[in-house]
Parts: sequence; C-alpha cells; structure tokens
Amino acid sequence: MKGDKERVFDILCSSHLSWDTRLFQRPQQLMSRFSKRCHRVRYMYPVNLLRSLKGEQISKAPSSLPERLSLHSPLLLPFGSQFSFVQENNQKYLQEYVRELWEKSSGIKVLWLYSPLSVHLVGKCGEDMVVYDRMDDLTRFKGGDDRMAEAEEALIQKADIVFAGGKSLYESVLTKRDKAAPTYCFPSGVDVKHFSIAQHVDCVQDAEVSAIPSPRIGYFGAIDERLNYPLLAQLAEQNKALHFILVGPVVKIKPESLPQAENIHYVAAKEYEKLPSVISCFDIGMMPFALNDATRQISPTKTLEYFAAACPVVSTPLPDLVHQLSDYLFLAETAEEFSAAFQKLLAQPKEEKEKELQYAREYAKKQSWDERVKQMEKMMRDVAKNHGRN
Repeated sequence: MKGDKERVFDILCSSHLSWDTRLFQRPQQLMSRFSKRCHRVRYMYPVNLLRSLKGEQISKAPSSLPERLSLHSPLLLPFGSQFSFVQENNQKYLQEYVRELWEKSSGIKVLWLYSPLSVHLVGKCGEDMVVYDRMDDLTRFKGGDDRMAEAEEALIQKADIVFAGGKSLYESVLTKRDKAAPTYCFPSGVDVKHFSIAQHVDCVQDAEVSAIPSPRIGYFGAIDERLNYPLLAQLAEQNKALHFILVGPVVKIKPESLPQAENIHYVAAKEYEKLPSVISCFDIGMMPFALNDATRQISPTKTLEYFAAACPVVSTPLPDLVHQLSDYLFLAETAEEFSAAFQKLLAQPKEEKEKELQYAREYAKKQSWDERVKQMEKMMRDVAKNHGRN
C-alpha cells in the first residue's frame, strides 16, 4: 500500500460496549483520540432487536461526539446464540453493513474488534488490516456466550495486530499466537488533565456524594460480579465510623443481592465529565475486586484515575497491580488488612501523604491515553506497510 504514511485510517470499531458517557472506557478513550488525530472512526455497537424495543441505544450524548467519529447501531435478530440460522443471518447482515459503510472510503480500512464474536467479519468486509484490542478476557465473564473461547482462539490467529490491555492479558495472548506476529502490551491510560481537576481547591464536589458523612471510602465504576461483596459487608461491619460509597450502574447482578448497611451507600452512575467532582469527595479510593477467574487478567483503568485525582487507593492484589503498581497503592486481601490500611491512611501525616500522592501522580502523567494512541498509530503504520491485506 503506497503512501500509507500520508493516508488516514478509516477505523470500523466493533465493540461489545455501548458509547455510554457514564462508563467511558478503553474503547471510547482510544476511538475519540484516533478521531481527533484526523482519522475516521465508525463506532459500531450492534443491538439486539428486543433490547432496542426496550429502549437500549448506542449513545447517551451523541451531540458531544468528536467531528470525525460516528455511531452505528445495526439491529440484530434475537436468539442468535440459540439458532444457527439466525446467527448466520445476523453475521451476513453485519458484513454487508460494514462493506456499505466503507464503500466510498479512501483511507486504510481498519477492522478494530473488541468482542471475539466479531471474528466472522474478518476477511468479509474488504478491510486492509485487522486489530484485536483485548481489553478483557471475555471468555471468563459471567453469562458469556459459549462460543466465545473458540472465537477468540480464531481471532488471535487471524488478527494482523493484537493489543493487550495489561501484562496478564498479554502473556495469555503469547501462548496462543505466533511469536513473530505483531503483539503488544498496552495497559489502559489516563486523562490526567481531566482527573487532576479533583485536586484543585476550586473543584465543586458532587452534591449527592458530599452529603454522605465522612470519612468516605469510595469506588466508582460498574457494580458487577467482579466485586467481592462479602468483603464489603465485613468492612462495613468492622468500620462503622467509615462510610463506603459505590458509584456506578449495577450490571449482571440483582440489586437486592448487594450487601446493605447504614454505612454502605449505592449512588447511581455519574457522567464521565463529573467523575472528578465525585472522587474529590473520597478520603480513600477502594477497589474491592474478588480474586477469581473473571478478575485474574483485569487491569483496572480506574487505578490511574485515582492517582491522577490525588486519591490514595487500597485494592485487592490483582496480578497486574502486584506486578506493576504495588509501589503506588496499598494492597490488601482480607477485611482486616483493608481496615488496617484505611486507618493508616486516615492517620497519615499530611506531608507524608502528599509526598506519596505526588509520587503516584507523576507515574500517572507518563501513562496518558494520548501517548497510547500515538504509539498504537505508529505500530499500525508499520503493520500496514508490511502486512497489508490488499
């Protein structure tokens, strides 16, 4: 492909996550930045017809999109996982849908995939390059599709380039992929400028969260099967003077199954733009993830967001945190260890605390999303030059 250095990428990003401004995650962070670097981005989140009738949509705030980014939500027939003929019909429809989107494209057509179940698009859409951005091991998630593991094996082999969202994810990919194939570890980054608002003296704290008594121990993000709820209940029982606040949507679990106590507070999800005002209310950030198959390979994006917001963090010892970030946060596994960390942080002298927070902030500054995209773009240029499909 001659002149690739001058040509823009025309990225068709097929994601299992909607463009939700309350959970602005890795796909949204990366795609919004690619579009701001003058690349064309078409973000596709297929929607089951039945869910569409219930009001599910691709975006909460389409008016806020970058200029070169568009959202697409093709409707799929329901029961595709139960009936093969429905699945085949949906796949053919999506393949044609992507081909039509790219019909007049003059850029380097990049098929950027998040869900392994999108592997059927490979080789059917006229793409120049296939990128698999492995942000999670979806084969281990609750309620996952039985076809996921087999589909991921195929996608890892077929992708021209694989990005992995953390060390554990990267090492797992290496066991399934040719050693010579382009494979890179790209942990999630952080928008330092955005989250540093939390530490400004003029930051207006979130009214709902600040109304909760302090000291406040806070978590923000999806409230799902990956959190350790027995641990949370123990912490609330052992630390009645502390208030535990979880901000985010309840996903894949029943709200009534969540532990209840006078000092546990569940707050509805906040817009991404408002998260600094939420974190500024926290005395300590917590990440009480369970240690199981679903969390073994995760590398939480919120870790760096806490750092950038100058919020001390206590987390369960997820492998990626142990290997890469143990110098910047407290690691605890039991309720007793968490409680001891909370008390130590709350009693810490101001000067010592500020020194440690500055240390974490300096680390976060080197992990920006902007820099991640620049590096990814360079690697994609190299792949386009050497491994072009057309």
